[in-house]
Formats: sequence, structure tokens, C-alpha cells
Amino acid sequence: MDGRSYLSIIFAFTCKYPNTPIREVTLDMLVDLTIRGGWPGNLDLTAPQAAKAMAVYARQICYDDLPLVDNSKEPARMMRVLRSLSRNESSLASRTVIANNIKEFEDDVISDNTVGEYISVLDRMCLIENQEAFNPNLRSSIRVGKTPKRHLTDPALAISALGLTKEMLLNDLNTYGFMFEAMCERDLQIYAYVNGGKLKHYRDGKGREIDAVVEMPDGRWGAFEIKLSASKIEEGAENLKKIDGLIRNDPKGRPP
Repeated sequence: MDGRSYLSIIFAFTCKYPNTPIREVTLDMLVDLTIRGGWPGNLDLTAPQAAKAMAVYARQICYDDLPLVDNSKEPARMMRVLRSLSRNESSLASRTVIANNIKEFEDDVISDNTVGEYISVLDRMCLIENQEAFNPNLRSSIRVGKTPKRHLTDPALAISALGLTKEMLLNDLNTYGFMFEAMCERDLQIYAYVNGGKLKHYRDGKGREIDAVVEMPDGRWGAFEIKLSASKIEEGAENLKKIDGLIRNDPKGRPP
């Protein structure tokens, strides 16, 4: 990369809205927005102020908020679960993967069921978002995955749980790429919801994937590839065209 970053979301369906010019987007700006998060109280803060506020948020959730919701859960263990979820942000990680991750990185042996209990508490605290799997047609002959993509409600929370700073993210664009994807999908979910739609993802039996799919109540849907680098735009577009062709050529899987 040349020090700049680009928000590259590629549409796979026709829309009637005109293109809107946007100001130049830099990598610094994107990282600041991701660290800040979408909480209303952070919107008027400067980037350093927001980073300072978010740095302690994950710990506050585990040690201050958790006892008020479920005092049978250990704050330290919840922190470990939260860190593992953060390491697997924007992935299809199962409870088994999360448990193994905690054992490997946190030196804590925890069962799949216990992981599920802690995740359930986070869900009750409105801190978990599951991006359901998309099936283009219930009668399709294409075998599609059913595992939801797991997100924390805001990637800023994942960054807080892992103790990541702006400098660390700038020096590890692979990790930041997952956080960037989560931020884009967070906003897509909001736009989809206010228009009556749902945000999903696609993965078939051969490992072909689409980052995000917005499905409308009338059956219309749009597919999105999310790329941090402009050099990946064509790759993302080709991926969408291949999967779109696969679905349309399946007699049982054609979209409305």
C-alpha cells in the first residue's frame, strides 16, 4: 500500500441511487473511526479522546456491568472470552474454536458449554451480533453454509478488549482488515435495518464467500465485497461476478 486506504464496497445489484462523491479517505482516518466506534457519546470526541475512552471500556463491561447482569459469571473469565471473540472478529468461529483459543492464548481450560453461557450473557447485554447465513433460494441445489458470522456489536469493543492502539493497527494491517470489515458490516446492518432489510453473509460448500449480503423483505438482495486496499477491488468484483453467475445458472437458485 502507498500509505493510503480506500473503502471499497462493491455492489452486485442495480440500484437507482446516484453516485455521491466523497472526500479523500486515508488509512489514518479509517483507523481513527474504527477505534472511536459508533456510540453517540463518542461522536463529538477528538480521535485521542475517543481512543482514551474506549481503552477502558471492555474492562468496565466485565468488572462493572457484568455483576449487575449475572453475578454468577467471573469477570476475569468473561474478559478472556471477550478477548477470544475479539481475536475471531468477523469469522465463523464456533464455541469450540473460542474455547480452544482461550486455552491457547489465555491458559484457561473452558468447556464449549461454558463458552456458550458467557456468550449468552454478552448477548443479553446487547454486545453480540450474529450475521446470519444467506441462502439465495431454499430450493437451490447449491449447498450453502448455515453458520452465522459472529461480531461484537462494534469493532471498537474488540480493539478495546485486545488492548490495541492506533500505532499497533497501522503496523498490522492484517488484523486491522478484520476490524475494518466489521465496521463496514456494522454500518451496512444499520442501513439495511432502517430500510426493512437484513444483513447476512454467504459461504457455500466449496468455500466460496461473499462478505455481506443485504436481503430485503420482497426477496431482492445485494452482495458486497469489502476491501481495505484499492488493489483488491478487481479481485472482489470478480469474486462477486463468479458467485452471481453460479447462483443465476442454478435452475433452483435464481434470485427474484
